[in-house]
Amino acid sequence: MRTDRKQELLNIGFNLMMLRGYDSISFADLAKASGIAKPTIHHHFPTKQDFGLALLDQIENGLTERFKGLLAMPPEQVLPMLEQALHTFDPNGRICPISSLQAHHQSLSEPLQQRLIEVTELELNFVSQLFERLRNALHWNVNISSDAAANLIMFQTKSALQYGRALGKNLLPQAMATTLELLGIAR
Repeated sequence: MRTDRKQELLNIGFNLMMLRGYDSISFADLAKASGIAKPTIHHHFPTKQDFGLALLDQIENGLTERFKGLLAMPPEQVLPMLEQALHTFDPNGRICPISSLQAHHQSLSEPLQQRLIEVTELELNFVSQLFERLRNALHWNVNISSDAAANLIMFQTKSALQYGRALGKNLLPQAMATTLELLGIAR
């Protein structure tokens, strides 16, 4: 089994999911986008559930790597780096891959639902940890829990992606600025 072919399918599926949503992609779509025959796709992923679980593993690995990098940065460099990334990021009609799956949570299989819950909790936990680290290191006087702040940050970010997609705009910088203002963090 060629792992590069499997990874290629995951990368294509990941991009299709961000553009169209998980429920809107099929193995026929993967075959067309990749030029790989459907039997080969089924060799790597016997079912769409297997494909979805592999996508969630890839998402988790990416989240873990990104947040480890953020936690390793000097605290005073994190916000400016995030702000710069949000200003230069072009969502180009893409949505968060986790949100893509969350939107159809009830139609997912039980194993896929459970794995999605795990990745969602991991994402919120990472944001909460990062917020707590920055609050302590930068002496933010914020009177809500790190978990509540993480929820606010994620709600704002994911809403900005969804609304931005509908409006054809990058609303992430505005969402970041509003979130910092709501939290009372001066920039």
